[in-house]
Amino acid sequence: MKQDRRVLRTKLAIRQAFIVLLDQLDISQITITDICNEANINRKTFYNHYLNIHELIEEIEGAMVLAFEQFLSKYMVNDLLANPEIFFDGLNHIIDENYEFYSQLILNKHSFRLVDKIGESFKRRLRSYLEDSGLVDKDSAVFIANYTVTGMLSMYQEVFKNRGIDKERLAVLFKIIVMDGFNGLIHHSLFNKTVSLGEL
Repeated sequence: MKQDRRVLRTKLAIRQAFIVLLDQLDISQITITDICNEANINRKTFYNHYLNIHELIEEIEGAMVLAFEQFLSKYMVNDLLANPEIFFDGLNHIIDENYEFYSQLILNKHSFRLVDKIGESFKRRLRSYLEDSGLVDKDSAVFIANYTVTGMLSMYQEVFKNRGIDKERLAVLFKIIVMDGFNGLIHHSLFNKTVSLGEL
């Protein structure tokens, strides 16, 4: 059901107030009163839309996870593994559309929840791909999916925190490690000298 424009404006004001506060306070320190004061609304208005701050966070995170799942549905899993820059670009595009909201959640101490939710979505697809392909058994698929997706998201967080990092070079590094292991990394011509993260 399409929401009333007034409802959308009020919820947007609440979300914006929350993100402003998130830039100033730890997430555990933010109160509903803080949000209401920042958004210039009363507590009754807040409770008309959310039961508590947790529900507000769930809605913000849920919107991002849904957008990420829609992005994933456009690609085959093996394409994303072979070309990790597609993964990075897609996640960046989703975040850039609501940069103020998501940048604070990604960089905040709370970010592990959002990253875990995004990761679980990709892990499910990767596990299904590995099991359906018959390449490995179910237990091995779980292990491989956890290892691979956790690594991709950790690298993504580094890219997001430091936009100066060469994303394409980092994607190549990840692709080599996933596809060929550390021996492949050692013998790859791109890394035939000592390379630090700062150079990537």
